[in-house]
Amino acid sequence: FGLIVWIVSRYFLKPLLKVLDERTDTIKSNIDEAEKLRSEMAKQKKLMEDEKVKMQSELADQMAQSRKEIEARRKAAETEIESKKAKMLEDVQTVIASEKAKIIQSAEADALALVQKVVLHVVSNQVPQEVVKSSVQSAWSRYSK
Repeated sequence: FGLIVWIVSRYFLKPLLKVLDERTDTIKSNIDEAEKLRSEMAKQKKLMEDEKVKMQSELADQMAQSRKEIEARRKAAETEIESKKAKMLEDVQTVIASEKAKIIQSAEADALALVQKVVLHVVSNQVPQEVVKSSVQSAWSRYSK
């Protein structure tokens, strides 16, 4: 029995214990590596979350800045449109006033000529045409105001 125990311990037990110790060391190193990877993954996850929060903050800031810029551009465009509108309105009023003055002047000239013709016809050429013309013009300027 002692001989069998000695043979088994010498040839089988030591190599078996050696294999078991190597397997135990491998398992321990794998567990340590897994723990290290887990901690690295946790760090990476934390960094990614921090980066995500930072990017969301930057995006929100950029969106706010873009909104402000768009609002400023809209207000500037509205101001520009209002000024162009006012200028166009002034131009139209100027043109209307000019056309009105031309029409009134033309109507006055036509009325003056018609009055001169009527007076000349009534007088039947007994009074010189220059006298009638100056008389009608002075009367027109006196009574048209």
